[in-house]
Amino acid sequence: MICNFNGMEIFKKMIVPVSSEFFPEKAVVETKKLSEIFGSEVIILYIIEKKTLKKFEMASNTFFTYQQKKNFEEKLIKEQKEIATDIIKKRIRSNIKKFEEKVVVGEYSEEIEKAIEDYKATIVVTEFEKWNVLKYRLLEKLKLPIWVAAGGGDVVVGACSNLAPNVKVPKFVKDFSDITNHKAILLYIIDIEDRVLVNENGEKVKASIDELRSNAKKFAERYEKVEIREGIFEEELVKFADEVNAGLVVIGREMKKRSMNREVRKDIAENIHHSVLFLN
Repeated sequence: MICNFNGMEIFKKMIVPVSSEFFPEKAVVETKKLSEIFGSEVIILYIIEKKTLKKFEMASNTFFTYQQKKNFEEKLIKEQKEIATDIIKKRIRSNIKKFEEKVVVGEYSEEIEKAIEDYKATIVVTEFEKWNVLKYRLLEKLKLPIWVAAGGGDVVVGACSNLAPNVKVPKFVKDFSDITNHKAILLYIIDIEDRVLVNENGEKVKASIDELRSNAKKFAERYEKVEIREGIFEEELVKFADEVNAGLVVIGREMKKRSMNREVRKDIAENIHHSVLFLN
């Protein structure tokens, strides 16, 4: 049954990036499920990455004149487009019956940003390679929701904390779980590293540990099925997701960079074994 409920507009137009370097099997599977539930438009964006072409050029171990290099690149692009067509036909159309497809040559993040603008996309559904740092930049750059597919069970976990207003996540989790018949749990983490409270305007106010605990208790009184944990946000979230075998973990806007050397969203995406939705 196709559902179009309030609050689920983020699934209206989904972009699924497919890199010439890595096929996102889990992202395709989860896109199929989501599009069937919400009647989403799906755009498959196949990106022939420039580094793929450079690998072939280096492997040829041949000195090219300018014209020879141009001819060689054109030949490579033609071959890669044929591969893209074959992959889309055999590995995507067998899962998702209706979608629009586009094959481009370029840099992964840049092509996704262009496609988002061109298609007015509402969400990106992807799957990350743990060793590819460049692709993690999407978590910081993109302003629209990002679904990072990894699989899991039938529990939807809404991640809340003293680091966010905690308005969008509880509502989304309730609406989504009602539609998909998943069990919903709100996890409130008292982050002991950042002892602040964030209001609905995104303003931070320093708070003592007792004030943080009091705020968490008040949050739990407003909602059903709230679990409270204390610790480092990303560590507690990963542990809890494993405990309940989450099928989806929903995170709001609080998970941005905290320092030049630490990216919390990247840490979560790298270490969690369950699908994550960054609402943004």
